[in-house]
Amino acid sequence: MKIRFSMISLFAVLVVFAQNAYSTNVTIYSNSSNSSVTTIRSKDATMANPTTMWIANRAGSGTTGTAEYRSLLRFNTLLTEMSGVTHVESAVLRLYCYWSAYTEDIRIGRVINAWTPTGATWSANSAYADYGISQSIPAHNYGGSSTNPLGLYEFDVTAIVNDWLGGTPQPAANNGFIILTDYISGVENANDFYSPLYQTGNAAYNEYRPTLIIQESLAAPVPEPLTILLLGIASGAGILRKRIR
Repeated sequence: MKIRFSMISLFAVLVVFAQNAYSTNVTIYSNSSNSSVTTIRSKDATMANPTTMWIANRAGSGTTGTAEYRSLLRFNTLLTEMSGVTHVESAVLRLYCYWSAYTEDIRIGRVINAWTPTGATWSANSAYADYGISQSIPAHNYGGSSTNPLGLYEFDVTAIVNDWLGGTPQPAANNGFIILTDYISGVENANDFYSPLYQTGNAAYNEYRPTLIIQESLAAPVPEPLTILLLGIASGAGILRKRIR
């Protein structure tokens, strides 16, 4: 009888500990010290360290035909801030679009090759891993649109972040995100997003610069085996005493 009650109590204790898992949010506001940004162009020179990120198909300076503009964005401190974490529950990339020439599908991918703001090129850094992440952004002048007055758009980048933290067979290198739109020959469009360098140092603009919001699930501390045993025995003894009375 004592053994039966102790085992039941022990199971109850383990269930309580298992249910005490909790989650925490990690928010990384990009700025000039923790992030890198550049815009690569298919026909023109790279726009290094821009204050706004261009995503466009348009006639390039001094060229004929349509040129593509894609922006590269990397949170350089991500792996340090998430040290020891190999999986997160969710990761959201928040971008502020302050101008959009037309309604466009903006896509987010994972940059494959390493780059620097001044060294990135179209030939070396336009390749990316596609995760099917996209969102339609309506045309609007400077500021938000009628459907999104704040101009803030959120992209679910959980799969990309998890590949950086604990992908198999080995984690992918954190070469950042690529932000792009579909290329249509002869068609011009353009979207402008604030970059990590926009109003850098001004905390009032933290929400408008690219932000990474991560939700991480944390397990409750696992008690020592002796602690579990003592809790189980004590709880079992208590139940047994009640039964005897």
